[in-house]
Amino acid sequence: MSACLMEARVAAVICRDGHLLASSSGSGAACLLPGGLVHAGEPIELALRRVVRMLIGIAVVETEFLAVVERRYRDDRGRAIHEITFVFDACLEQRLDQSEARPGYVWLELEELGASDLQPVQVREGLAAGRFDNSPWLSITSR
Repeated sequence: MSACLMEARVAAVICRDGHLLASSSGSGAACLLPGGLVHAGEPIELALRRVVRMLIGIAVVETEFLAVVERRYRDDRGRAIHEITFVFDACLEQRLDQSEARPGYVWLELEELGASDLQPVQVREGLAAGRFDNSPWLSITSR
């Protein structure tokens, strides 16, 4: 078996007034949940709190586990990556209004989430349905 880089990540579901906060690098790009890497030895929930504070600038006060997304892919340099992302619903210390401009972020309408380009598709489908059927474990294999 060839060498594979293992990455642990966290992602936050942050909703306000019927909308979901997602990161986007511009027109035509897929949207992602706000998130980032877990540091070696760092507890998952603390990583989520650190990453959200760093990206959004607001502390997380409450979390609820939603799903684990496992995927394997090759990065731009051809390296094999095995990524595991822990997805949490995140309640923030203070209200994050839709009117506040956050560079690199967009608000997606929850009612139209199924038609959005939120990735990965399994997370989009689970959030659009309001549940993750049968199991919170989502496995995705790509290139």
